[in-house]
Amino acid sequence: MPLELTDIKADPRKLETGCWWRVWMEAGAVLNGTPIEEAQIKEDDAALLIVPIGVAYHRKLEDEREAVRAAHPKREVSEAAQRSIVAKALAATTLRGWRNLTLEGQALPWSEDKAAEILAKPEWCWLTEFVLSAAQHRSATLAKEEEGDAKN
Repeated sequence: MPLELTDIKADPRKLETGCWWRVWMEAGAVLNGTPIEEAQIKEDDAALLIVPIGVAYHRKLEDEREAVRAAHPKREVSEAAQRSIVAKALAATTLRGWRNLTLEGQALPWSEDKAAEILAKPEWCWLTEFVLSAAQHRSATLAKEEEGDAKN
């Protein structure tokens, strides 16, 4: 059976700027989400802007690792330092925005520094796990044919 490449054609815009994920909590403290177009995000939806993991993430991850190794060449990198490395790389390249996130009832404005701070903390590991998972969800970046184009 042939493989039709247009079935796996990625949208270059989504690869570069990411796609929004509407997120919610389910029973058992499970964070779940679905890709959504930005125009479809409702005023009260919690949403994350996630760029697929690619070369930029891996470069940033290596840069952060090198910085830690240079600062502490003879010591083993702690678990906290490893979390911080991943968090900084994710915040710089992958988690590029959010809407309607709160912390202890207070609105949490997005910034790269705030994202890195939160993702580095072990108590927010489920958010980090979700971001990593969503960033590898390839179908969210597929090019979708316009309704009219598909019919022609």
